[in-house]
Amino acid sequence: MGLFNFLKKDKKENQDKEDQNIVEEGNQKQTEKDLTKKEHEKRGNDILKDLAKTSNNRHVRLAAVSQIRDQKDLAEVGKHFKDKYVRLFAINRIEKPSIIHDVAKNAEYTDSRMVAWKLLGDEKRAFAEVAKNDKNKQARQKSLDEIDDEEILTDIAINAKDKKIQSEALNKIEKEKNYKKIALNSSNKNIVVKALQKMEKNDKDLFEEIIKNNSDKDVKMEVINHITDVDLLRGIAKNEENEKVRAYAMNKIPEENQDLIKEIALNTENKEVQLVAIEKLNDEETLSKILNESKDHSILIEAMKKITKPEILEDLAKNNKDKFVRIDAIKKIGNQKLLKDIIDKEDDEYICKIAIENPKFTDEKYLEEIAENNQNSKIRKVALNKIKSENVLKEISVNSSFEDTRHESFNKLKQEESFIELSENPGYNKIRIHATQKIRNLDTLEKLALNSHYKDTRVEATNKLKKDSVIKKIAISDNDWEVRYAAVKKINSVPELKKLINKESNEYVLRYINDKISRITGKK
Repeated sequence: MGLFNFLKKDKKENQDKEDQNIVEEGNQKQTEKDLTKKEHEKRGNDILKDLAKTSNNRHVRLAAVSQIRDQKDLAEVGKHFKDKYVRLFAINRIEKPSIIHDVAKNAEYTDSRMVAWKLLGDEKRAFAEVAKNDKNKQARQKSLDEIDDEEILTDIAINAKDKKIQSEALNKIEKEKNYKKIALNSSNKNIVVKALQKMEKNDKDLFEEIIKNNSDKDVKMEVINHITDVDLLRGIAKNEENEKVRAYAMNKIPEENQDLIKEIALNTENKEVQLVAIEKLNDEETLSKILNESKDHSILIEAMKKITKPEILEDLAKNNKDKFVRIDAIKKIGNQKLLKDIIDKEDDEYICKIAIENPKFTDEKYLEEIAENNQNSKIRKVALNKIKSENVLKEISVNSSFEDTRHESFNKLKQEESFIELSENPGYNKIRIHATQKIRNLDTLEKLALNSHYKDTRVEATNKLKKDSVIKKIAISDNDWEVRYAAVKKINSVPELKKLINKESNEYVLRYINDKISRITGKK
């Protein structure tokens, strides 16, 4: 190729580049011109929206809306602006159905939504807006009466501000799916409960969702009323935050599920749930374990109500650390030897009292031992009061280590034979004296006065004698001066008294005889 051709080619290439640059530069200027136009329109719409929102003059606000061309800007005015006339004017200028539908669904104001629905030709939705939000009671009711579409009624039952309207809307609904939707979405617990009550199907997934997401305890309890799935009830009883709801779920678990009830009773940390579980539990071994581990008084009371096995009651009476549990077990046990051991070894007076007052503790041999040897006077007294046997009481009267108990036991005696026997008992002189004082048979008294081995018995018997010959014999022949003195006190014959002077050796008795003679003769 020659130099001329090369230069010619290079020149042509440069010209092509220049032409390309001119085209690109033109396109860029055109784009900038277009952007400026859009920006200008947007800026104009923004100014108009601001006027429509902030101007103090309604005519200006309406005029501004009349100039807004952007459909979305008109929708924004219709959904959110405060001035009702401005909003409704803006909505009426919207042409696209999709944007009108957006206003109908999302506008802040009832009137905006109602007008939008009307523009879309949906009169029922327009009525729904009135039913849900209108301030006029009659308007709400009238609008509701016009609606029979269950989807719309469901929306009203969930979202109406008037609770009565909610309830009436629900009453017009018949489909199960709509009850479910209301139960899941309503914030009115009464409506949720009513919707659940209308449901016929046992919808486990629905129940789980409500339990999980609805915080109202009354709603949850109503859900539990419909649950028949034991595993679901178990989960609620173990994991629900509200104590009353957990307990309510526990109460719904059928009693035949004893393994599940046992598991919950042993492992739950919730008092209310454990109380219900204990009420349903039949396994006394498990109840015994709870009684040995729990420190909660109400838990212990409920568990003790269910214990009936003698071996468990006896173990609790001996070994449980809680005083209440021991007392309740002691009241129920029938093992008299154990009751006796508790009374003998227990330091707590009240526990001993409960043991000895047990109606099943009737063995008079044990009661006799307690009355004779127990250190606590109150316990001895209770033991005495339970003894009916005359022979046992007689034994206690002479064998008890405690004087108060001996006398209390003696005072319970009723038979003459007991008094006669005790009058000759070598034990305690006070008992012999009291026994002799109780004897009424004169022949017996004469025998005792003449033959008893015990001075105090002879004295008391002599004091009760009536027969002069026996009295004179004692005054002359008894070896003890006190007995003779007792006899002399009963003699009032001066000749007989004078006969005694020559036979009496005791100075005290002699002085008494002389004084008595002087008193008698002095009166004459």
